[in-house]
Amino acid sequence: MESVILRVWDGMWHVFQSMAARIPEARRPVDQVGAWVQSRPVVAEMGEGMMR
Repeated sequence: MESVILRVWDGMWHVFQSMAARIPEARRPVDQVGAWVQSRPVVAEMGEGMMR
């Protein structure tokens, strides 16, 4: 079973992470998501017919 982590960033608006290139406060949550994704096991390699 997967675990879930909810992080609330006080004072930030919905999808503030989309402004990570311009707003320093948005960089940290983007980095955290990236680290989580990279820590996950690869379950399938890109193959023919898969979206890229």
